[in-house]
Amino acid sequence: MVQYQPDIKNEAEKYRRLFMMNISDVLALAKKYYITMPIIEEVNKVLFENKPAKEAVMDLMQRDKRAENITSDWK
Repeated sequence: MVQYQPDIKNEAEKYRRLFMMNISDVLALAKKYYITMPIIEEVNKVLFENKPAKEAVMDLMQRDKRAENITSDWK
């Protein structure tokens, strides 16, 4: 019995492109509503600004703790 073998490289590329388009949209919305999104911002730097992932994680871990809220008026 022959089993279907998905083309892993093509599938990964498809999802990478989809993610890259969506991260830009998320950052645009965050900017519009004055919301900080440090994880998304760091992922964007890793993907588009060649920031080393290890450095991005360290920067996130060293951030000051603060209360999160969800009081934004989304339209």
